[in-house]
Amino acid sequence: AWFIDRMRQCFPWCTDDENPTEKPKENNVVGWIQLSIELVPEALAKSMPVGSGRSAPNEYPFLSPPVGRFQFSLNPFYTCYRILGLKQCIRFSCCLCVTLSAVIGVLLLYQMIPVLLANMLI
Repeated sequence: AWFIDRMRQCFPWCTDDENPTEKPKENNVVGWIQLSIELVPEALAKSMPVGSGRSAPNEYPFLSPPVGRFQFSLNPFYTCYRILGLKQCIRFSCCLCVTLSAVIGVLLLYQMIPVLLANMLI
């Protein structure tokens, strides 16, 4: 729990309102569909034209833009969070940090070994 709180502080874009200790509930409602169908006379339909979907004219009824869909971002960390979620984002960030640290350590060691050997021989 401490580690996850610390990672949330280090990576503010990985914030989520979910409680990680909360057990998932069964039979959760994950969404709903609101559907409206109207049969009207042809004369009324011709006097009140509507577009297909949300295209113009968007009237009778007005269709608002969708909410909560994936939004593309040029920020790779935000995109990673939106795709993977909080827990996987933290795991991915930790793995990335460890991998980069190992690569930098190996490269530094590769540069230092010839210098150390030369100093020992002199």
